Amino acid sequence: MVAQLTFRSASRTHRGLVRETNEDALLALDGQGLWAVSDGMGGHAAGEIASGLVIDHLRALERELPERGLEVRARETLAEVNSHICSCNETAVPPTNMGATVAVLGIEGLRYFCLWSGDSRIYRVRGGSITQLSRDHLLVQTLIETGMLSEADVPRHPQRHVITHAVGVSRNLWLESCDGNTCESDVFVLLTDGVSNLCSTAEIAEIVRPASLEESVEALSELCLSRGAPDNFSIVLVTSRCA
Repeated sequence: MVAQLTFRSASRTHRGLVRETNEDALLALDGQGLWAVSDGMGGHAAGEIASGLVIDHLRALERELPERGLEVRARETLAEVNSHICSCNETAVPPTNMGATVAVLGIEGLRYFCLWSGDSRIYRVRGGSITQLSRDHLLVQTLIETGMLSEADVPRHPQRHVITHAVGVSRNLWLESCDGNTCESDVFVLLTDGVSNLCSTAEIAEIVRPASLEESVEALSELCLSRGAPDNFSIVLVTSRCA
């Protein structure tokens, strides 16, 4: 008999200690097997609108009949909100340039899938080991992969925060994806860059525990705040157990 898994999550979004508004947004639909974080871009108010649109469109999937796979519907939804944000940018007076990163985790049965655009991240913690499932859509990441920049030089690079892909910045939405099978006690970690810019992968692995998601979220939040939290930050932790 194939094991049946149930999923639960804990999450938090915070404006940080410097920004006046929170341009992050998150989604946690445990019953639907869908979770996401989004980080708005485009300045005061515009970024908040963009990330809110991304999350609101994904939340609407909760009301849809599951006639097609969740991943197909999530991809279509992101394409729709990308088109909507692009249209808003093109018709606004004065013109705007709002957009948002997004990282989506979906689970159907024992299979998970990840979709992302931008530098919000998805990790999986399994048996104490952490794996980054997503790949940052950053200019410096491209330079590293082509051998033009070393990891050690990233913190000093003047364009280290330049994002190469995001929702709403181009009519042709670039979504990257991966998938695999999930196991009992896996923990998936979704983060905006307000966390990943302050906390190392090793620190995240040390903090996150499947038996204490709420405490793990609180510990990650406190670590960000203790380091000044110059940016908004959002965290979603998702774990599984046998039904």
